Amino acid sequence: MSMDVIILDVFTADILIFGEMFTYATENAW
Repeated sequence: MSMDVIILDVFTADILIFGEMFTYATENAW
């Protein structure tokens, strides 16, 4: 149970970081 939560948290954090980087790159592209 706790292991699944940890994996989910890391997975979510990676998506948030990737999304932030993608947004940052998109804004700078304009």
